[in-house]
Order: sequence, then C-alpha cells, then structure tokens
Amino acid sequence: MQDDFKKDGLENLKKRLYRKDEEIDDTKERVEFNRSRIDGPSLYWQNKMQSQGKPKLKKFFIWMSITMILVFAGVAAYFLLSGSNIISSKNINLEITGPSYIDAGSPVILNIFVENKNQADLETADLILNFPENSFSPDGSPLERTRISLGKIKSGESMNKTINLILFGLENEDKKISGSLEYRLAQSNAIFAKDVDYTVKILRPAIGLSIAMPGEINARQEIELSVDAVSNSESIVKNVFLSMSYPPGFQFASSDPMPSSGQNQWSLGDFASLQKKTITIKGLIEGQDTEEKTFNASVGILGENGAIIPYGTSFSSAVIRKNPLALTMFINGDDVQKNILKAGGTVRTVLRWQNNSSSPIRDVVIELALNGSAIDGNSLSVSKGNYRPSDQKLVWNSSTLGELAYIGVGQSGEAQFSFSIKNVLPIVSENDKNFSVSIDAQISGNSTNEQSQNFVVSTETKKIINILSGLNIEPSIFYRSGPFKNTGPLPPKINSETTYTVNLSLSGNSNDLSGVKIKVPLLPYVRWLNSFSPSGENLSFNDRDGTVVWTIDKLLSGTGIISPKKEVSFQIGFTPSVSQENSSPILVGDGEVSAFDDFIKDYFNATIHSLNTVLSSDQGFKSSEGHVVK
Repeated sequence: MQDDFKKDGLENLKKRLYRKDEEIDDTKERVEFNRSRIDGPSLYWQNKMQSQGKPKLKKFFIWMSITMILVFAGVAAYFLLSGSNIISSKNINLEITGPSYIDAGSPVILNIFVENKNQADLETADLILNFPENSFSPDGSPLERTRISLGKIKSGESMNKTINLILFGLENEDKKISGSLEYRLAQSNAIFAKDVDYTVKILRPAIGLSIAMPGEINARQEIELSVDAVSNSESIVKNVFLSMSYPPGFQFASSDPMPSSGQNQWSLGDFASLQKKTITIKGLIEGQDTEEKTFNASVGILGENGAIIPYGTSFSSAVIRKNPLALTMFINGDDVQKNILKAGGTVRTVLRWQNNSSSPIRDVVIELALNGSAIDGNSLSVSKGNYRPSDQKLVWNSSTLGELAYIGVGQSGEAQFSFSIKNVLPIVSENDKNFSVSIDAQISGNSTNEQSQNFVVSTETKKIINILSGLNIEPSIFYRSGPFKNTGPLPPKINSETTYTVNLSLSGNSNDLSGVKIKVPLLPYVRWLNSFSPSGENLSFNDRDGTVVWTIDKLLSGTGIISPKKEVSFQIGFTPSVSQENSSPILVGDGEVSAFDDFIKDYFNATIHSLNTVLSSDQGFKSSEGHVVK
C-alpha cells in the first residue's frame, strides 16, 4: 500500500513539473543544529593533567639540565686534563731546504728539519724520501726511495738530517723530492703522516752537446758532422751513451769511433770533469731543394728498455741545395751509401748525371778512383771510357762518350763499368781484415751565368763496398782417425754398435766473428757418447732434440790461414737395425752455423751438409765398409 502511494505521489509530482503555469512550493523550514564549540578538554581531564603531568615534565627538565652540565664538564675536563694527548699535524714542522738552482752532476746537500710542537711524543717516527729519476748517491748508487728511522720524537724536540746526492737532468728541468714523516701515537697502531715537497731547477746539464755541420748541403753529396760531448759535472759521470736521430733521406756511411749498437748509438764510457769526447759521422743526404734537414743528439744513461735517459740534448739543421750538375752512383742497381758483397762477387756500376741548372753545361769530364786490395784488377771493364795508369783512374770525356760535349738544361745520361772482388782475399797478417772497396767519382763541366760569365760546376759522390766474411765449415766422420779409439764392427753390423768420431772444422774468415754457434742434429738411432776433444771447447748435447751445439765466443780473422783451423771432435755410437741393411744411413743430419760479423755489424747464416757411414775422409777406408751388413 505504501509503495503504491509513493508511486502515485511521484507520478503526480512529475505531471505537475511539466504542467504549464504550475507553481510548486512544498519546501519546509530547516532546523539548524547547535554550533557551540568545545575549546579545550573537559574539566575532568584538566584536573587529571594538573594532578599527573606537571611533576613528570618538571623531573624531565631537571634531569636534562643535569646531563648537559655533566657533558660540558666532562668535555672541559678532557681538554683541561688531557690536553697533552691531542696531536695535530699542524703542530709538526717538516722542511726540506737546499739550493733553488743547481748544475746537473754537481753535489747537492739537502737539510731536513723536523720539529714536534705538540704536547705529546711522536712514536716510531720514520722519514721517507722519494727521489726523482736520475738521482744518485755520492758513490754512484741510484736513489729512488729512502726510509730513515727517527725513533721517538719527544714533545718540543727538533732534529736535522743531511742528505748528500747528485741529480742529473736536462737544462731548465725541475726536479722534485717529496718527503713524508710517518708516526704513531702512544697505544695506537694507526699511522699518521706529514708531507712536504722540495723542488730544484737544473741550470746546466751534466754533459753539454754540440753538433757542427754545414748550414747548406748539396743533395746526394756526402756530409760530415761532428758531435762534441763535454762534461760540465764536478764529479765523474759513469756509463754514458750517445744517440743520434737522423733526418729522413740520410744514409749512414761511417763514424769514428764506430757505433756500439746499430748505426746511431755509441758507448762513451765514463766522463771525468770537463772531459770532452768527439764523434765524427759521415753519410749521404738526399732531399728536395730548400728542404731543411735536422739532426738530433742526446746523451745520458741507458734505461731498462734500452732507450737513453737524457742528461743533455742538442740539434742542428741544414738546408738542401740542389746540385746544378747531379751525379748518382748505382751499385748493382742500388743507390745506397754502404754496400755489402761477398768475396768473388761482381760489382756493376752505373754513373748517372743530370743538368739541373738553367744553362747548358759543356766539356764535361767524369773521373773515378777505385781503391781497395780486394779488387780483382784483371776483371775491370769500362764502357765508353778509359783507364788512366798515371793516377789509376777511370775517365770519361767527350772523346769517348759524345754526350759529355754538351748537356742541355734538364738533360741526363750515364756511364758504366764493372769489376769483381777477389775470390781469395789477400790475408797474410793479422792486420789483413775488414776488407772494403771505395769508389770516388767526380763530374765537372763549364757553364755560363746570367752575366755571361764562365764558371766551372762540379759534383762528387762516393760509395763504399764492405766485404762480408766467408767461413768454411768442413764436417767429417772417421773410424780410424781422430782423438778417440773407436770400437765395433766395420762395416757396421745389424744389432751391433759401432762408434765413430765426428769432426767439425772452421777456417777462412776474413773478419772477426762473434757469437759463432754451430748446431748439428744426431739421428734418433745414433747415441751421444759424451766424449769430445779438446775438452776446453764449449760443446753440449741437447737430449730433447738430439742436437750437438758448439759455441765460440770469438773467432779471429784469418783462422785457418795465418793461424790453425778451429776444430772440435766428438764421439757417437750407431747400432743398425734390420731395415737399414745394405744402406749407408745418415748419422749426422744437415746442420747450421750462425755468427755476427764484427765488421759488417750484422749476422750471417750458413748450412752444414750431413754425414753418413761412408767414411771418405778416413785413412784406409774401403767402400765396402760404408754399408750395413747382417
């Protein structure tokens, strides 16, 4: 019933809402609530707080005040009563004093001052000094890092330490020495430190360098430069090396003294105070017209990597000027300053000229001198030229080579000749070694300048041919000959051991050889008997690869020519197997020899032929004794 009423009432209201001129005013007056505000707790809670909260809050503030007073009192007492135990690095003086400027290589005295201004002692104090590169003690020992024990430094105590050293370096280089005072506190393992640095500037290097050379150089002509090294040090400078850096286009020919390594490093040894040493370097320079060429030199000691740690440096430059009449010499097709050839080799030489001037050149003459006892005079052949016996020169002129009568601007041409090196070099004394051939050529002609004045233009060029040392290696094998008594059947018999003597002989070297090493392998079925003669030779056997190694530190030139051959013999054992019947098995395989030619400054290698059971060098040997039998 009530639901039907609500439904009908809503329907009537809806109709009235959409009826025209209908007014609805069924609203009723609202009743407002009481808006009184409660501003605090009730009286009950106020009484409760007054009776319980005030005493607790009061006690809290009282205890807080007492605690703060005690804390401040404790801190004050700590500082007042324990102030002597408070240590600060600011209260430690650490000073390194010495000169501000020095000459490298001169003795330097440093004073190190330590003062403890704290109210407590410094326990187990150590002074640590770190030195820069190229620092040395007065006795020459390198200095890197030094620790000096100072022990206990009492409150108010000070001390001085003196350090003597020698510093090397470049001009205007700063050298820094860092110091650190490490210390501990009483009843503590912690380490504290006070640091200080000292810097000194090098005014003058220990060794002064200078390079003397022409300011202008003709292209493709030999140049000579002189490098002077002078000690500025008051003390001895030890183990000094000098290194050169050459510009592109420079070909090293020779030097006095010769380099100790390669073509650009020299060992100069020790320098006394004010001592001077000079190196003269010769070579050929190439380059374009007006191109600048710079040579750099440095002197110092060798570092661990083989590079020089410099004490002094220098450089010098020259400008290339193009030759008006250029002359280039080719040896066997190569245009290099220094050539290497074996004894018996052939030298084919081409001389090529070119007119680089702005005027023609007339009546040109080429003269060439050959020098060297290694030349085979009978092999000399000259194309379109003559040999002049009066001064032993080869000559080309317009009568033999018509092109030389007139060489126009930019024109070029060439002349040729050839000769051979002797097969057997003339070694008759210990001074006959390090054979070389020099070829000096000069071209000259007449020209005219812009003022119609006649003048002579000329150019020189030079080549060196160094003769590589030969070395004869003669291996041989014996049964009846040699220093050992051999045993076993001959011919060798299956399953029976026969011993043999192997001999190695060296001879015929024209240059001194260093580090000579001969290696010969024994076949797997050959046994090393550990017997060799002379017993003083450096001979060894490697049982892992079956190789016999003979090492010779120095083989002097003329061995086997003006002095006895260098020989060694060793004994081996051979037990044939069934598979080797009726054969002549190899006992010693192909070997090899390597050596350093002290004159050429390079290594060479050669091979050694194998040895079998055919004893062709043995006395009384019969061909039937060389084959394995049952």
